Amino acid sequence: MAYYANAVDFRNKRIVTRLLYRDYLNDPANAVVIFDGIIQNISFEQTSMVASCVPIISSLAFETGWPYQIKCNNKFGDSFCTVDKNSAVNKKSGTATGGTTATLIDTVNLNQADDYWNIGEILITSGANINVRRRIIDFDQATSTLTFDFEMNSNIQAGDTYSVFRGCDKRLVTCTGTYANDANYHGFHTIPLNDANA
Repeated sequence: MAYYANAVDFRNKRIVTRLLYRDYLNDPANAVVIFDGIIQNISFEQTSMVASCVPIISSLAFETGWPYQIKCNNKFGDSFCTVDKNSAVNKKSGTATGGTTATLIDTVNLNQADDYWNIGEILITSGANINVRRRIIDFDQATSTLTFDFEMNSNIQAGDTYSVFRGCDKRLVTCTGTYANDANYHGFHTIPLNDANA
């Protein structure tokens, strides 16, 4: 579900919770609206997905602003972020020359700087692992190797095709240093930290 949520922007989507009665299912008007609001944030715990929502207030359709947190509130590549995830510097497609269940090697196309694809995502587009996505935890330039956050079901084989995308860890230093996009940073990076978090 985490990979699906990463691909689909849930934020600002409307969510309505209705109470239904089993003996009054013949008319939609018999349902009672319990909550009507907007999804503001999706987060994942060990065994569940949590949606934080804000209610629609009367006819004003009022929505609160950004959550007060240090990290950026944008979804990487959305209309608030403005970074083009599909540009040539942020996406590369190629054909594997080897790999394992936890790595993909491409000595032809993967020649970027060390760690260039870290925190990004790979999508396998052919072979035994077709349509599987994984987070990239390391890119080693010397060996042209991407390492995944957890293993595929089958080994990556020479000839398997893929697309790899850069990512963002939502820190100001990444937004500024990697993407030169600090004007669109929607975090509150000057929140004072207490001693325990300093």
